[in-house]
Amino acid sequence: VLQIVFVFNKMASGSDSIKLEKHLKLLKEEYTKLQKNYAELERKYSKAAASTGENDVSGEFSSFISRLVMTVATLYGRTTYSDITIKLKDKSMPAHKFVLNARSEEWREDVILDKAELDWSDMDADVGYALLRWIYTDIVDLQHDSLALDLLKTSHRFKLPGLMGLCERALVSSVSVRSCVRFYCVAEDVGASNLLEYCSGLISTHWDDLTPQDFEHMSGPLLYKMLKSKTKHPLHAAVRLLREDVVFLCLVENNGSLPEIVNSLSPQGQLPLGLALMGRSTAIAQTLLETGGADINAYTSEGNTLLIDAIKRGDSFTAQFLLEKGCNVDLTTRDTSDTALHLVCTYSIRSSDLETHRDMLAIGRQLLSLQADPNRQNNKGYTPLHVAIISQHVEMVNELLVSEGVPTVDTNVRTKDEKCALQLALTPPHTEGPPFELARRLLEHGARPNVNHPETGDSLLHALAKQELEEAAIFLTDHCMLSHINRSGLTALHIAASHGLANLTRALLEKGAPRTYNRVLRN
Repeated sequence: VLQIVFVFNKMASGSDSIKLEKHLKLLKEEYTKLQKNYAELERKYSKAAASTGENDVSGEFSSFISRLVMTVATLYGRTTYSDITIKLKDKSMPAHKFVLNARSEEWREDVILDKAELDWSDMDADVGYALLRWIYTDIVDLQHDSLALDLLKTSHRFKLPGLMGLCERALVSSVSVRSCVRFYCVAEDVGASNLLEYCSGLISTHWDDLTPQDFEHMSGPLLYKMLKSKTKHPLHAAVRLLREDVVFLCLVENNGSLPEIVNSLSPQGQLPLGLALMGRSTAIAQTLLETGGADINAYTSEGNTLLIDAIKRGDSFTAQFLLEKGCNVDLTTRDTSDTALHLVCTYSIRSSDLETHRDMLAIGRQLLSLQADPNRQNNKGYTPLHVAIISQHVEMVNELLVSEGVPTVDTNVRTKDEKCALQLALTPPHTEGPPFELARRLLEHGARPNVNHPETGDSLLHALAKQELEEAAIFLTDHCMLSHINRSGLTALHIAASHGLANLTRALLEKGAPRTYNRVLRN
């Protein structure tokens, strides 16, 4: 039955099937019934064996044994023949030295001969009553896990293997994912091998479902021993469980290979330092850096530095810690070549909640104060300024353009598809249209309106007219050259007229755009 319960637990870990859960529940109920029946049968068998006498004892002697067993049961809680008192938490109970002596070597004659009282007041009252009742009657009610656990520890203390077995079987039938670690600790302490084995299997099956709270009462050495047997990465597991004492034990044991272990990746691609910071444990993070020599600029399996990984998750706590510890702010992702500054610029108020927006804005300001390069381009040629404009992150655009004491932003860097910041600022959905305040500010900070596309020769005004962005093009007519001819021999006026952009055509004519035909039209 124990094996079947364990198999069902393993199956349940990989499936949320309601049907399977119901089967498991029914099986556990049946197992509990079997345990109770077994305990009762065992008690009756002991009585029967005593009364029948299996070792060729005479009928008279077996009758004596049977009567003795029944007599002992009737003496529970009675003063008849009592020669010792048991002091419980709330009162004292009469007891009998010969009964205690028959139950355990802990109460042998030389131990209790001269005693008038045994002090059990350190036990909970219900534990003391249950223990004393079992000593006399072989009967115990183990409906509650807390009582079964306390009795298991008490039976170990007084060397009562019969009671210990009853408690162990009862706990096996009731153990769950949330209680398996607690039961494991007790089983380890008292040497309850069956309970220990079952809990160990349950812990292995549901390892990823267990939380730091499940292990908070387990001693450091025991937990470290368990982690070494359950996982190939005990350091990562100890960090995930936020156990600084176990982390220290692991570092001490692996002193000769610290850099390799501390900077290794878990099967999930995570670093110990990253796990510590995700758990908000600065103490463990500090230990990993100072004692373990953790690389603050290490990469995860996804090709992100810890700083970039934190920013991608919107984790300002981790980002702040790493920045304060002096991480490299200009390292990039391995797939897109984005820096931390690129990623911070994506957290506009439109795309993130208010708290995350504020946190990432603060990180962005700190990156700039630490001289993060605002002109670094990713694999598409985008700078943080391009990203901020595309993301409509007005605050980061402001920080990039006007913050004091930070590197100067080049507003004329072009992307790989030859787009400058000014073009992005004039192109929906990156702008809300007139009065084109962002474009105006870019012009004030040195954005050039007359840069031409290297292949087509189109100016920015040409590009806007071709996209039929009439209002943006009209805005730009006040700042750019109107007579530029592209490689097709067309001016912006030609394009405006051919696209039926009446307002732009009128604005160009009013501002003196040349009215000449080009050679293509003449021919």
